[in-house]
Amino acid sequence: MSRHPHPVHGATEVLSADLSDKEQTIRAVAGSAIVYLLVGLKYDHKLWAEHWPKVMANAIEACKRASAKLIFFDNVYMYGKVSGAMTEETPFIHAARRGRSA
Repeated sequence: MSRHPHPVHGATEVLSADLSDKEQTIRAVAGSAIVYLLVGLKYDHKLWAEHWPKVMANAIEACKRASAKLIFFDNVYMYGKVSGAMTEETPFIHAARRGRSA
């Protein structure tokens, strides 16, 4: 699913949707068992602050309605600068604006 979808090898269906629109997101997720959230927005902190909470809330709501599992690939901004290996126990540092919670 994409705003401007292109055929993908192995995909059974290709849909167009805007994840900032709740109803479009619900329709796109309907019938899914697993949803991979791999969203890219323009690299602009104001745009992310405005759109990301809507995208995430819509994806969660759509998955709840479809009884689908949501798999989300996140970034590592919330860890700040880390020395050494990162693990599940690495603490959140929030050293930069991109790593802070809204």
